[in-house]
Amino acid sequence: MRRRGEDTSEAGLALGKAASQSRAARRNLAAALDLADDARARAAIEAMMSDVERVARRADSMRLRLIAKAASAITDVRDGA
Repeated sequence: MRRRGEDTSEAGLALGKAASQSRAARRNLAAALDLADDARARAAIEAMMSDVERVARRADSMRLRLIAKAASAITDVRDGA
């Protein structure tokens, strides 16, 4: 049987990977934006960048909540709860 810490660790790794992929997507979209010729293409790329940014922020907030929850669980164990 797996322990809670292992699940938390795997979730943290997955969220870290998602953040890394989001940063790569933002870099690629920024490069595409520089190459875009017409206004429609630029608008589409900017919309995608906005979506990627929203997902990245959500992943960051989930990762921070996960860290806080794990820290709280460690404190509870040390307190004898």
